[in-house]
Amino acid sequence: YWRTSQIADARGLSLPSEKTMKRKFDRDIDMRLVTAKRGGADELRQMLPPQRRSRAHLHAMEAINIDGHKFDVFVHRKGAKPGDKPIRPIMIAMQDLYSGKMLAWRLGESENALLTRLTFADLFRDYGLPKRCTSDNGRAFASKEITGGAKTRFRFKIRADDPTGLLTALGIKTDWARPHHGQAKPIERFFRDVADYIARHPACAGAWTGNTIDAKPENYQSKAIEWDEFARIVDAGMKALNAKTGRRSEVANGRSYDETFAASYAAAP
Repeated sequence: YWRTSQIADARGLSLPSEKTMKRKFDRDIDMRLVTAKRGGADELRQMLPPQRRSRAHLHAMEAINIDGHKFDVFVHRKGAKPGDKPIRPIMIAMQDLYSGKMLAWRLGESENALLTRLTFADLFRDYGLPKRCTSDNGRAFASKEITGGAKTRFRFKIRADDPTGLLTALGIKTDWARPHHGQAKPIERFFRDVADYIARHPACAGAWTGNTIDAKPENYQSKAIEWDEFARIVDAGMKALNAKTGRRSEVANGRSYDETFAASYAAAP
């Protein structure tokens, strides 16, 4: 308004008061347009009412969600030599969408197709084949080795002579999460518990990196955990989170993820 008033003064024009202009702006301009122009498409999308997804119509192992999680913990590589820099491990994890239970997970140095295949192998060995898989669009999941032959993907060109991927060959339908939209993946809620319960475990004191660049602890990088020890912490933590009672989801209703999954799995087709 001040900048505009300078132009008006130079031309000898008069302006209504700032409050009058603001009232007219609020009255005549749709706030959705204001939000879109000032904040962009993402902020405009946040104005929509949140969609609540129901899982009551599903059963155990009907649909799973897969994604990768990078731990905020410094860990020594397996077979690391003195002087080697520690890394932050990646976990590929698979969650049952009905119960919320984590079914399979593996640790690795990077998110890749081989680690994804091994995690799927654990899932198939222990629980069988799901019907659908909600997947992230990262290279580890959208690679042709995993989903080649799928009709839609947000990575790589789809060609008629693509090799048949693991999920496509087994008849598992792939549902793709919208890129750059974490809310499309229910597993992200479990990863928040993983970050709180596992990465902040007392055994990780001194090795925790902080969850943002401006939240580094005072003892940053004063310690790194051995790989095998961290793997044990992760396995114990994941099992504890699955067994934790009092879950308030629509289908758990106070039970643990383990109990919710077991009840449905026993009767699932």
